Amino acid sequence: MSHLPAIGRVEDVELTAVATSNKASAQAAAAVFGVEHAYVGGAALAESPYVDIVSVCVKVPYHAEIVRAALAAGKHVLCEWPLALSVEEAEALRDEADAAGVHCAVGLQARMSPAVRRARDLVQAGAVGRPLTVLLVASTEGHAAALPSAYAYLCSAANGANMSTILTGHALDVATFVMGGLAEVQSLASIKFPEVRMTDRKGHVTRDTPDYLSVQGRFNSGAMLNADLEGGRDRPFRMEVAGTEGMLTLSGGHPYGFQSGEISLETSVPHGPPESPAAAGLAGATANVGELYACFARDIRTGGRETPDFAHAASMHRLIAAVSRAGETGMRQCARGWPGSMNGLSRRERHNLRIGR
Repeated sequence: MSHLPAIGRVEDVELTAVATSNKASAQAAAAVFGVEHAYVGGAALAESPYVDIVSVCVKVPYHAEIVRAALAAGKHVLCEWPLALSVEEAEALRDEADAAGVHCAVGLQARMSPAVRRARDLVQAGAVGRPLTVLLVASTEGHAAALPSAYAYLCSAANGANMSTILTGHALDVATFVMGGLAEVQSLASIKFPEVRMTDRKGHVTRDTPDYLSVQGRFNSGAMLNADLEGGRDRPFRMEVAGTEGMLTLSGGHPYGFQSGEISLETSVPHGPPESPAAAGLAGATANVGELYACFARDIRTGGRETPDFAHAASMHRLIAAVSRAGETGMRQCARGWPGSMNGLSRRERHNLRIGR
């Protein structure tokens, strides 16, 4: 739905190989997608001489294994978000990627939307004046009261793929990309549907991770954040930035989460249109992912660092962990190694932030 159509349309990127967990399905996938090379397992694919970039598109518990195989083979890596199961694992992968000296990207694709990037430019240029408030609403159908059994793994925090990591991660990434770093956060969490009915078989599974989050925060600029994040609904995405001189609104939506759909921009202040997409002709679930691939290929060609990398992913994992702690303890959490924050960072991380990595 997203990666393969995007790869097929992005200039300078082509699909050369696929890998699955067994020979028969790998060969079947290669036939369906029209590629010559099929491998069993991520390590075999990473060692292929026909591969420059390994895209890791499996469930989160298997990310680290395949990422490490790609790094060991000296390949560039694009890994879906969330990068890891924990802050510690994300930081280890960040350090291993740095040591390997390759380009790595993480699938926080919503920030690659031309509308989101133009919104960031307008805020940084002072077009809305001094930012005052940010109101954000986002939802996904992936954490509903009833789900197909294939999505049961979303109900367990141990699997790393839940509303706190996926939807919240994408939402806070866009908010901090546009507005700059958060100085502090607090949150309230709820499990609205603790017993989730399976729609394609009898029985239930227990959900042990929130399907509703209310996140409040203060940006480094002093602007306030109020984010309403909800599973089990298909509400349109909306992010309103109000300033002393005007406001802007990002909007969109997709049942899987706003990051999977196109995003539009409206403002009360004059502005030019967003830049034309690098991945021209893509729409829906392919649009933002296509922009991510196009930017990643450009970074590899030029040595740039525009794509969100593993260092950024580690900082986002820290921010999400802080939001979870705030909900569990009822205590406000202050910045420590979050995106845009210098607090609690190593000298190398501070250097990366200063040069925009």
